Amino acid sequence: MSQSLQGMSVLLTRPLVQSQVTSRKLEKLGAIIFVVPLLEVKANVNSDMTFSQNGFNPNIIIFSSPNAVRIVVESAGAEQIQSFAGQIVVPGRGTAKELKKVGAKNIHYPQTTENSEGMLDLALLREVKGRRVVIFRGQSGRELLANSLRERGAEVRYVPVYSRQPCLEIDIDKIRDWLNQTNPILLLSSETALNTMCSVLPEMLRNRVWAQIVLVFGGRLKTLCQAKGWCGRIVVVDRPGDNGVAVALESL
Repeated sequence: MSQSLQGMSVLLTRPLVQSQVTSRKLEKLGAIIFVVPLLEVKANVNSDMTFSQNGFNPNIIIFSSPNAVRIVVESAGAEQIQSFAGQIVVPGRGTAKELKKVGAKNIHYPQTTENSEGMLDLALLREVKGRRVVIFRGQSGRELLANSLRERGAEVRYVPVYSRQPCLEIDIDKIRDWLNQTNPILLLSSETALNTMCSVLPEMLRNRVWAQIVLVFGGRLKTLCQAKGWCGRIVVVDRPGDNGVAVALESL
């Protein structure tokens, strides 16, 4: 296998399970990986995670992320996914992969833009007048998807199945070790992770981190980094999944 990332030291800040998957991919390409989760995902035990939603009986189910799939399966089982006769929409390949593991069918996802805009551009979601849609997602997030579907005539319910919370303990020493490598690069996946770094890193260390190359998912996060005073190079990952991360790293 090509060692195209040899000499790069990449800091991963996603929740542990997701970071481990990305780590295996990048290590095979020769990168040195440092995993320092800034966030943890916690299930919202008070949410109704059944598809029927007390008689709402949706035609379309949307899962916002692999975390949403895992938590719904852990809480309500896989049978409802396997037996669902409607359509399932997800933002990208990673979430689709989690669904396929538990036997889901009729999965739709955008081929390029893995976000709400990409989902809204799918033919299935362009004509939704009279449809009932349930969105399993995190506790907070943009309202674009639900608002747009309502404008198109759908009846929409949100089910917040998890929350992203800052990790209580951050391995500051590991971040220092990463900074001492010859080619440190940060992978940053969310606004919450960015805000966590702002709040927990000592100022001198934060200034060093802010001077490094950072890979971000989407132009919105790039703008947020700039607003926080990021002075290093900001590279937008414009292809989906871990393969997109690898391609962006190879382009540096």
